[in-house]
Amino acid sequence: MNIQIKKHRIKFFITIFAVLSLFVFGGNFTVHATQSQEIRVAFFPMDGYHIQNPDGSYGGMDVEYLNALNTYLNWDLKYIVCDSWEDALEKLENMEVDIVGSAQYSQERAEKYLFADLSSGYTFGAIATLPDSDIAYEDFSKMKDIHFGMVENYVRQNEFFHYLSDNQIYNPHVTTYETTAQMQDALLTGEIDAYAHTFTEVKEGQRIIGRFAPRPFYYITYQGNEELLREMNEAIVDLKLSQPELETELMNEFFYSRFDKEVLLTVDEKNYVLDKHILKTGYIDGCYPFSYNSDDEFSGLTKEILNNGPGKIGFQLEFCMYTDLEKAYDALENQEIDIFAYSVGDTKALKEHHLKEVAEYAEVPLVVVANETKSSHIETLATVSSLEKYSKNEIFDNDLNILIYPTQQECIDAVIEGKADAAICNGYLTDHLKRSNLKYTELQVKNVFSGAYSISMAVRDSDEMLLSILEKTVSPIDYKIINEYTLRENTYPLVTVADFIRTHSLIIITILILLMILICVVVSIMMNSSKKIQQLMYKDSQINIWNINYFIFWGEHKILPERKSKYAVVYVNLAQFRRYNIIYGWSAGKH
Repeated sequence: MNIQIKKHRIKFFITIFAVLSLFVFGGNFTVHATQSQEIRVAFFPMDGYHIQNPDGSYGGMDVEYLNALNTYLNWDLKYIVCDSWEDALEKLENMEVDIVGSAQYSQERAEKYLFADLSSGYTFGAIATLPDSDIAYEDFSKMKDIHFGMVENYVRQNEFFHYLSDNQIYNPHVTTYETTAQMQDALLTGEIDAYAHTFTEVKEGQRIIGRFAPRPFYYITYQGNEELLREMNEAIVDLKLSQPELETELMNEFFYSRFDKEVLLTVDEKNYVLDKHILKTGYIDGCYPFSYNSDDEFSGLTKEILNNGPGKIGFQLEFCMYTDLEKAYDALENQEIDIFAYSVGDTKALKEHHLKEVAEYAEVPLVVVANETKSSHIETLATVSSLEKYSKNEIFDNDLNILIYPTQQECIDAVIEGKADAAICNGYLTDHLKRSNLKYTELQVKNVFSGAYSISMAVRDSDEMLLSILEKTVSPIDYKIINEYTLRENTYPLVTVADFIRTHSLIIITILILLMILICVVVSIMMNSSKKIQQLMYKDSQINIWNINYFIFWGEHKILPERKSKYAVVYVNLAQFRRYNIIYGWSAGKH
């Protein structure tokens, strides 16, 4: 017994020693793994990107983005206030800060600093002026005579001068300044008429009269800080995968008020709208949720885009439906219409008809659909001419038979009718048909292509003015807007129920007859059961006469409520009857 106790004590002390050893010898490792690394972030004057709140805390697009990024890093972010962007770069070179945001790439900067692999936002070059200026957007005739301002180290200087020279301004009057603040003061005092800088540097209320050089921007760090950059690169990848819309959301949150709410048309473009007035627009049916007919009228997101774009600047829109792309392109080439609103990148057809695509406004997922009850092997594939190139894919056999239909709707119908084994089509259209029409419930998505095809407006390549106007007025839409629209519009019309009844009438009639027979059987069983229950409750099972329960029931429901006649109750008791049953048996007693 004593030996066992000693063994347990030895094991106990060994365990305690092992635990203490982990704390003593492994303590340094544990502290290092959980300790936050202090990262010094340059905080420089840039409204929207960096904001110092009244309580002294830091905010703005950069702070919000770093907070989201820090969920993957566990950095201890320390913001270092800088006098200007130039001061932030100088502090970075001297290693007084670790990272600086909103840096646009240039070869000169890449030699001094390390750039993150992926961007953390986007911007563009802007020519801005005071709100009361009489210079219209891209009114280059007036820009020839104005005085521009620019900071000395503006990274997009060359693009600015190219932008002006492309519009016949070859020797602009430009004054350079050391800092953005000095340049802004020069604008307010009238020393300059406008300035060129990054869009994020445009002050609230100032008016943009030119745009050029759209570019992403990045975080940068000093040379030799590769470990920090590696951690940041990995975190940016994770953030982009988990929140792909974050950059756009932050731009809208902190800079939306500076975007022009009205379309910036040139003088010539305004005159074009006034002279033309009516914009004849062609569209094609069966391309949900963008371009399709509903109640014999043009419907869909494409129509909404046109109404909110060209329709808002003075054009009166007239719509004309075409049965396929080829006919629409013919009509556009022959000037029967001014634009075609659902062009899908058929380069060969566009070139043949002297057309040009402009204002890409959506991307559409491409899928292969088949009937789920059929064999998975695809021998015959239905598609439209513009998507035929996707049939040369590794998911199909080389001896594939291609059927070309005018619309994607007809391709899907060919699958339902057994004319084709599968179809290449718009993923949104497939989902809509499965939801809204019982005829298509057996459709199944077999494959999803890795890419998507784009939708644009098509115009005659000679109509440069309309091309320019559409670029400014047609706004792209993302998957969120598309999903909201499909959820709003996906209903189950009564006509689909009628179609289902007509298609499956024999099955429905058979089911109804079986239901009626089942109901009759159940009712019959219930009635028989009720009779049996009544017999058990109200009759003596031995002699088959009414018992005392029936007498009470009759009295409560007949005698007492009516009280029309006088009744007498006769009670008979046979003495010694129990003995009779015992002597002669129950059978004799019944008789």
